[in-house]
Amino acid sequence: MASFEVQERQVSMISPEKKLEDGHCSKLPFTAFDIMQKRSSMPYLQRVCFFESKGGSSSSNESLIERMKACLAFYPLAGRLEIQNEGDRPMISCSGTGVEFCVADANISLEELDYSQPRPWFSKLIKRGNYEFSGLSTNIPFITIQVTEFRCGGVCVAWSFDHLVMDGSSQWQFMCSWSEICRGLPISRPPTHDRFLEQQHEQFSSITPTSSLSCVFEDVSTGMEAKIFEFDDETIERLKFLASGRFSAFEVVASQVWIALCKARGLPASQKTSHQLPLNCRSRLSTPLPAGYFGNCVLCALAESTAGELVTGGLPFTGAVVHEAITSFKKDEIRSAIAIYNEDTKGSNPFSKGVTDGVDTWGGSSPRFPMYSLDFGWGKPAAVRHATKLWNGFCFYDPSPRGGKAIEVTVFLPPETMAKFSEKVKTN
Repeated sequence: MASFEVQERQVSMISPEKKLEDGHCSKLPFTAFDIMQKRSSMPYLQRVCFFESKGGSSSSNESLIERMKACLAFYPLAGRLEIQNEGDRPMISCSGTGVEFCVADANISLEELDYSQPRPWFSKLIKRGNYEFSGLSTNIPFITIQVTEFRCGGVCVAWSFDHLVMDGSSQWQFMCSWSEICRGLPISRPPTHDRFLEQQHEQFSSITPTSSLSCVFEDVSTGMEAKIFEFDDETIERLKFLASGRFSAFEVVASQVWIALCKARGLPASQKTSHQLPLNCRSRLSTPLPAGYFGNCVLCALAESTAGELVTGGLPFTGAVVHEAITSFKKDEIRSAIAIYNEDTKGSNPFSKGVTDGVDTWGGSSPRFPMYSLDFGWGKPAAVRHATKLWNGFCFYDPSPRGGKAIEVTVFLPPETMAKFSEKVKTN
């Protein structure tokens, strides 16, 4: 195989045709949920989405790409960060400055590449700019998108987005809405952009999120290896049986991963350990937000135990710990999580609190995200992968292209721990 190279063909800043007048939604505040995501370690996150060739002509690809450009500009993603005065809470200015869109060409066919696992060459498919580990800036896009054409007619759509402006649920809402418009369809889930929720929900009335976002992000992925582990329908049913059939597919997979990590890390029985489990809080607030609320509304439930209890108790015990953490996370826990977070992070860098100590497990993404419904005109993706590298023990839980209940888990670990984990996580 020839050396894989990607050449940028065109870079554009796509702005909405209609400018917003000054008013209720021309300036949108960042909420406590937004600020917590930015300060709790998240740089710009990257995804790469592969579409295999359907045998169409080069001109049909060009037509689809032009359609993507024409349908792209959405508020608030076309806006920019705004800080009016030092110490003020930042806002989204729906200025219409634009979304960055790059078209590029690859020098080989998609069939020559193996994207079954995370690969270093994913970085060639992303228009990164200098966004990956940036601090705050008022002049860079909230999202940048690159469409790369391969010689075979296959395509990769990749993007890098700022977690400050949207969570995973909103990310996929945006991508799927964009693809629906490209195909001439109505948006199946219209977005709600009212970010004044803290003025409308009594549980936030006495909480003032930290306005300072001046921390410098550190690259904590050095020395980490990324690997995907798939749990198909049959494996998940086996795990449910071993857990006495009481838990969801996600709960048994997260439990199996947590137990295997305790074993692979060689944690002593008395070692306290936790698994942070990402939860969409839209329906968990005292006054639920619409399902289409666009922004961040995710927090992590904290499942806690000792390594000895998890390993000895196996799936029945660990599944119960995970299930309880998820089901008990309600409005009071949300309020408490935000209040504790604000106190813990005053004047500190979030990475100073030991996220890389090799003891805890961190979760992201969701098997419920509709990533394999994404269709710009090339059909559904052959694979959707993470291009972001994160820290020791971080796990992305995603749906599998197989469909059904199957789950793919992308795990980040040091190589020596990964080798042990690969053996311990097996269920047969």
